[in-house]
Amino acid sequence: MTSAFSFHVVFDAIYQDLNSLRVAIAGLQPRVINIVGGGRKTQAFSFSIELQKKYPNMRVIFRNHSDDGNHAKDKYALKWHRDAFGNLIVDDYNGCQRWIDDNYNYLLAGLTVLTDNESVNDNMDVYAAWQAKIMDLCGAKGWKVAVGRFAVGNPREADYARMGAMWRALAKWHPLHTFSPNEYLPQDIKDASGMVGRYLLGIQAAKAMTPPAWPFDVSIGEYGVVYRAPDGGLDAYAGYSDSRIAWSGAKAFKYLYDQWVKWYKPYGVDVSIFCWGDDDVRKWSRFRIDTDNGFIKALTDAHEAGELQPMATAPLNPPYSVTPLTANSKYKISTPSGAAGSIVNLRNAPVVTTTSDIGDVPHGAIVTALEEMVAGAEYWVKIRLEGGQEGWVSRQANKVTFTPYTPPVVVEPEPPIPPAETLYAYTLSFTLRSPAIEAARLTAIENGLKAIISGMAWLGQGIGTAEVEVKVSKAASTTPATLTPAA
Repeated sequence: MTSAFSFHVVFDAIYQDLNSLRVAIAGLQPRVINIVGGGRKTQAFSFSIELQKKYPNMRVIFRNHSDDGNHAKDKYALKWHRDAFGNLIVDDYNGCQRWIDDNYNYLLAGLTVLTDNESVNDNMDVYAAWQAKIMDLCGAKGWKVAVGRFAVGNPREADYARMGAMWRALAKWHPLHTFSPNEYLPQDIKDASGMVGRYLLGIQAAKAMTPPAWPFDVSIGEYGVVYRAPDGGLDAYAGYSDSRIAWSGAKAFKYLYDQWVKWYKPYGVDVSIFCWGDDDVRKWSRFRIDTDNGFIKALTDAHEAGELQPMATAPLNPPYSVTPLTANSKYKISTPSGAAGSIVNLRNAPVVTTTSDIGDVPHGAIVTALEEMVAGAEYWVKIRLEGGQEGWVSRQANKVTFTPYTPPVVVEPEPPIPPAETLYAYTLSFTLRSPAIEAARLTAIENGLKAIISGMAWLGQGIGTAEVEVKVSKAASTTPATLTPAA
């Protein structure tokens, strides 16, 4: 039985004793877990690999701390400008590739790598373009990233509509990547305006796009209780055990559970409790749950009672394997039914729920395979039809098959051998006069014979009588020609 509740693990304080964490993970079987390395990044990476291998369906979100934060604006920043109408024009995406190069080992290991942490600025469309490009580059290789790790209460409400590029990329690659903001609740839920369920602003903005950029995966990266002062200010280092809140672990869990049921469970959203562990200077001690037996017991009891079951979502990877196709090669498509006249849908992108059906691919069609990718727990192939139209088809758990196609060799037929001519002999008797007179008389001869006789060398110069035998084909004449003597 899996759990929608999990942990945000701060590795520095616990790297020497991971047994209790292993036991807790084995008991919960969470779908998602967040791990930040801090000063123990190497050990955190090794433990993340351990989890990924033992629980292949668990999304392990790895934060390459401290190489994140506002690097979206500097180290890995885009080069961009705006046109005369204020539209964003990106001049250089090289920063995205530099980020991928620096996180290559984590991506290659199958972890879901956090792109940055709490980077909010005045140009959220630029931020969204940066995130979208990384999702596209990684998605093409089957690598997973977590984006939108916003601080509680951020960004501004109006900014969610400016991040269309990020929502579109999340939906395009769903469920490969995840939208993973931080959400903390104040000690009084009546003061939670602008804090609880803020991720819904992103979903609403995505659904409002044309076409809607939904669904996509959402998992809360940091979920916890934070002290909110009477003036509305938040103390980022004061959790539920701070003296100004002073809750027991059981009460803190019940509060977080009740709000999850109301704000997160209906959308299938997992939450990672902040925090299990601490950093080297123990600045997160008032949030720690791993040292609070009351919190762990309440969490375990709820899980064993079946109260933490997540809403059903698609698995991260398709549950079947395929034989890769050769790019730019021709294949014959077979539909699931294999019946003449049956079709599969051709789509403008490798997503079922948010894309248009742009055509039909009939059973037996000859297509050119262009590229392949994984999206929406399915394998997709981009194809080109013989008429030139391009689009995506789903392999549908290998029910749609691609058979290599070799065009038949066309042998040009040999030209027909004309039949042998059958010659017919005619004897023409006429009186030779002058060449001028005979030429005039020859015009009366049927065309086929005329052509032959007129081509003969004129031999006679005098007047007399002569017989000439002419052989012609049946095609030239079927009626013997007659020369009428001159008057």
